[in-house]
Amino acid sequence: YGIAIQEDSKIIVAGITWVDDSSDFAVVRYETDGNLDGSFDGDGKVVTDFAGDTDYGYAAAVQEDGKIVVAGLSVGTTADIALARYDSNGSPDTTFGGDGRVLTDVAGGNDWGFSIAQQTDDKLVVAGIAVVEDVQDFVVVRYDPDGNLDDSFGGDGKVVTDVIGGADSGRAMTLQPDDKIVVAGYVYSTTVDIAVVRYNSNGELDTDFGSLGKVVTDVSGGTDRGWSVTLDLDENIVVAGNSTSTSSDF
Repeated sequence: YGIAIQEDSKIIVAGITWVDDSSDFAVVRYETDGNLDGSFDGDGKVVTDFAGDTDYGYAAAVQEDGKIVVAGLSVGTTADIALARYDSNGSPDTTFGGDGRVLTDVAGGNDWGFSIAQQTDDKLVVAGIAVVEDVQDFVVVRYDPDGNLDDSFGGDGKVVTDVIGGADSGRAMTLQPDDKIVVAGYVYSTTVDIAVVRYNSNGELDTDFGSLGKVVTDVSGGTDRGWSVTLDLDENIVVAGNSTSTSSDF
């Protein structure tokens, strides 16, 4: 589900593998020629189990210090945002959450982490979905370098955004040079539309962006979803996804 390139051009891929009828985080590192990198946990592959049930790794990032961090979800009683961090050799980084793993329950419902990035101050930002009182919303969570929630962000490290009052799905994130956070995805009302939300570095909505920090775009009158977001050389926000001319279920 996720890919990142190291400074030495080695390739990190994150996703899932099935072990004994449950899914776990899977991280694989390749040499630049596509061969598995044997210096990464001995065979190029690392598997991480969180709760003995369902774990999904959705996004990967390589930190400035070469450590590798993967974000996704882990299912216990509910699904929680899950992060795992590894030293450059593939070993769990025990300075992160005590054993290399961190779980975050946003508001008691199901939570997904779909994107991760490191800020210039080494804090980690994760974007995805949180279900709050049976409603699905955008969520952004920020952690300090040790994996603790950063309470300077939204007061408790977690910011939930109801974009238009229906079901919202935050799927991708990019960080601007001014430390503003841009999250893209889609929202459901009478149709499914692309949505982009921008936050200031403290987690507040950036009211200079769109309508109180939010932009919703109906491309086709049908089903439109944003799956990826980046900045171009002029720092314009570019979103890619898919669009169909007829409506479909969310």
